[in-house]
Amino acid sequence: MNIRPSRGISVSRKPEHLSTQARFASAFSCQRDARAHAKRWWASARPRSILLLPIDQRRRDEIAAAVAAYDSANPGARLPRSTVPLLSAMFPIEDVCQRSLQDIAAEGFDRKRLAANLRRLAEAGFLSRTPGSGRAPDTYRLHLPPVRR
Repeated sequence: MNIRPSRGISVSRKPEHLSTQARFASAFSCQRDARAHAKRWWASARPRSILLLPIDQRRRDEIAAAVAAYDSANPGARLPRSTVPLLSAMFPIEDVCQRSLQDIAAEGFDRKRLAANLRRLAEAGFLSRTPGSGRAPDTYRLHLPPVRR
């Protein structure tokens, strides 16, 4: 099928859109088109606030170095393999995280093991936890290097 208009045939672009079609999508968009990508991005299941948080590579490297130093100093009490991605997802920019466990689990972490991993990180000195009140989630603070208690 030729999608280019021929001579004498005009293709009208109506301002009205179907309910399933995004306002910025056109009839000629294809799968690899930027508009189609934006439509898939906005329709994702993750909350918008999570999608907008960039993870700084230097920050991820600092977290990975601190976890590696802890693991080498404590070979009998090694941290889980998901520690670096978990801490990078929780603290992409700041040293404070105030998100519910469900929001953190939406990043791809196992909800059943998440509370135990956070407790283990708090015992290791990487995190300090301030309990939330009511509907407010707990507040976690990152400590690099880990604080000995």
